[in-house]
Amino acid sequence: MNAQLQTETAPVITVNQILERYERDCLDDLAPRTQTDYRRHCATLRRLFGHLDATILEPRTFAEYLNAVKRGRFERVRRLAVLSAAFTIAVRVPRLLAA
Repeated sequence: MNAQLQTETAPVITVNQILERYERDCLDDLAPRTQTDYRRHCATLRRLFGHLDATILEPRTFAEYLNAVKRGRFERVRRLAVLSAAFTIAVRVPRLLAA
């Protein structure tokens, strides 16, 4: 019995793509100050992690970033909270990534 399995490679979805969709489709629902802060966080996240394949990320991917310094830790946690929100939307509404 020779059954051939067709394997399709899923397209690579980068962190940058998820953040772009999040900014475009979700930030307008937030308060103006929150929008400003989140856009700033998104810019930093893009610079640091934007090139990474979002489908293979693990918590340890961000551990070094989070634990690298003692000062500024609160700001780093806020950035990762924004990334978490963007990922949550990407999982709940996958059609946003298709556009």
